[in-house]
Amino acid sequence: LQSSEQDVVFVSLQSGGKFELRPRVEANDSMVPMQGTYLLSVGVTYAEYASCISRTILVDPTPVQKTAYALAIEIHQQIVGALKPGVVLKELYCCAKETVAAKNPDLASKFVTSAGFGMGLEFNDMMLVCNDKCDRKVVAGTPFCISVGFSEPAGKTPWAVWIANTVLVPHDGGPCQVLTEGSSFAAKDVMYELGGDDEDTTSVAAAPAPPPAAPKAAPAKGKAAAK
Repeated sequence: LQSSEQDVVFVSLQSGGKFELRPRVEANDSMVPMQGTYLLSVGVTYAEYASCISRTILVDPTPVQKTAYALAIEIHQQIVGALKPGVVLKELYCCAKETVAAKNPDLASKFVTSAGFGMGLEFNDMMLVCNDKCDRKVVAGTPFCISVGFSEPAGKTPWAVWIANTVLVPHDGGPCQVLTEGSSFAAKDVMYELGGDDEDTTSVAAAPAPPPAAPKAAPAKGKAAAK
């Protein structure tokens, strides 16, 4: 690779109370929290051809967040497996959303409104968007950014999970190649259980009691004090 041919399109980190599951999100002044979900996304070009990747880091995730992340992985794999020449992009998205509704109806309303887009010399080809309105068909040799996630903007603690990979549709009709799979998005590699306050409380409770104080020495025998 020649460094002169590389260019960074965007780098973003999202955490805290606001999430947007799309590329090129502007940074804000919010503080990075100690727990929750963190969305990291990078877009680059090489020789003017674009690629992107997004990962989620989960620190002390809730059961709902764990479930959503596991389902995001499953839906991502479903879309990549079905991404073949001649397939209508609208059908890809609708099938993915139907799977979400069947497996976990509570997450259906939190699913992304677009599951990716075509790339190439243009970073985001607006004619090749994987949503419920695009009637365009997949063409062999086209790279896509397959983007799957869930977001919950309401509630006491907003959260989101997001997976995006650059995927190439081959000319030979074989399975798609995930070009960014070298960066793992397996749950075991992105979830961290730190314990937080609960762990500290347990440690204090389990601490051994201090040793009893030594008994006071008896007064020495002798003459009584003068009055």
